[in-house]
Amino acid sequence: MKKTLRILMLLAIVAIVLIVSGSVYAATTQNFKDWNVADVQEAEGVYTIKLTHDLTDGDPKLSQDLEIMQGEKVILDLNGYTLQGYTTGFETIYVHEGAELTIVDNSEAKTGKVIPASGAGTVQLPVIRNDGTLTIEDGTFEQKDAYGVVINYGTLNINGGKFVQSADAKWSILDNKGTTTISGGDFDGDAAFWMVRNEASLTVTGGDFDSTGNANMIGSIYQGDSLPAENNVKTEIKKGTFDSEGGIFVVYEGTKLEISGGEVTSVQSNAVYNAGETTITGGTIKSENSAAIVLVNNEGATEAAKISVSGATVTSAEGRDAVEVINNVKDQNFGTATDENGNIIAGKVEIAVDVTEVKVGEAISATVTVSGVEVSTGYTVLTSNDSVVKVNADNTIQAVGEGNAELTIKVGDVEKVINVAVLGNSEENPPEDPTEDPTQDPTEDPTQDPTEDPTEDPTQDPTEDPTEDPTQDPTEDPTEDPTKDPTQDPSKTEESSDEDSDIVQTGDYIYVAVTVLAIVVIANVVYAVIRKKNAK
Repeated sequence: MKKTLRILMLLAIVAIVLIVSGSVYAATTQNFKDWNVADVQEAEGVYTIKLTHDLTDGDPKLSQDLEIMQGEKVILDLNGYTLQGYTTGFETIYVHEGAELTIVDNSEAKTGKVIPASGAGTVQLPVIRNDGTLTIEDGTFEQKDAYGVVINYGTLNINGGKFVQSADAKWSILDNKGTTTISGGDFDGDAAFWMVRNEASLTVTGGDFDSTGNANMIGSIYQGDSLPAENNVKTEIKKGTFDSEGGIFVVYEGTKLEISGGEVTSVQSNAVYNAGETTITGGTIKSENSAAIVLVNNEGATEAAKISVSGATVTSAEGRDAVEVINNVKDQNFGTATDENGNIIAGKVEIAVDVTEVKVGEAISATVTVSGVEVSTGYTVLTSNDSVVKVNADNTIQAVGEGNAELTIKVGDVEKVINVAVLGNSEENPPEDPTEDPTQDPTEDPTQDPTEDPTEDPTQDPTEDPTEDPTQDPTEDPTEDPTKDPTQDPSKTEESSDEDSDIVQTGDYIYVAVTVLAIVVIANVVYAVIRKKNAK
């Protein structure tokens, strides 16, 4: 029984501690009004909290952190003072879902600050957490050793202010898991970690970003469990200046980066390191000691990395390409090409030839696609035998002679060799016989004796009349047509080859006369034979 009472008493103590600690952590707008540490005004449902003290360690008036509850609309005016977190390891300000907070500094000196609580925290919480709508217009936000300045799950708008990441910071200045728009502000990083970590939607239309210690400044990152199954991580850079000793933008597999403006300069590393999809349509992209842009194809990637650059100024270190490719998969081809308009495309390369067996005179078409986009320039074609296959200056390919040749098509470091067979022309257009003597008369028989009459029949008896047909019956009239019907009416003549002509040709009369003569001769012979027979 006593043991049971002890357990119940212990549970009651724990419950009281939790209730007290919860009340210590949670400070509302009304608390600030009651504590007389700020001027709190309300107008049309909007509360304005104007600090009148530095609420830092040692100030007895500060006993809770600030929470903006659901349904509240609050303007926090730093008024040149500093707001420091109260609970070590917790947020200094927490904006709940459905709440709205705007932070300004209307002091003339603009010296207002928001900083984390002092002491080493064990919980990974930043200075400000936003689940609702947070707008920052002014103020300085120091990260110190906290896990970030702002972590955003809702809607964040940064129009101004200064964000400072110290060398011993444990996390990013900004970790975005919602929707963030940055149109202004100064971001200074000095930690070997991200300055801005984007895991959802980030749009930058202004601001000044400077990093001296960051390995990479801004990353498009997808962690899977923290986001919906569909990956919609995208970073849009429309304007702003970005200067870093290290890398600037890192784009992970499945995420996107779009740059349409701004000035991006890396001293030692890449301005853009892309393993996802990057589209650049404007701005200045520069690396002083490396390649400005790198495309990386990693083992196990489910989506091919790709880059498109147009309308931007891209400058790499001397001797380095504007876009370089790092291919970590041996059985895949990745490269870069520049089209006729000077646009750079980088990604997966596919090379094909329409036909590999052609006839002399036919053209051969090569198709080169990079990231699924067909390009007509930016690649080279070489032939192993230009007497069989000729490659013109514009990369058009022509079959010029019979035989076999190898075509080598190169896109950056990607190379493909294709064997081509060239056959003779078709029967309608037979090729010239290369063995024929061009001085030979084509009508002359090469076996003919030059002293011999080419018109003389070698089988002809030299004593025989060459015009006489040796098969002709000497008693037969050579002019008689053997196909002529002797019973034909001589008054009827054959039709002229011209159907409209009524002229009877002279040859027709000759045939009629011969026929009549033949009939008379045959009749006399028959008559003589009959008489001789009767006489016997």
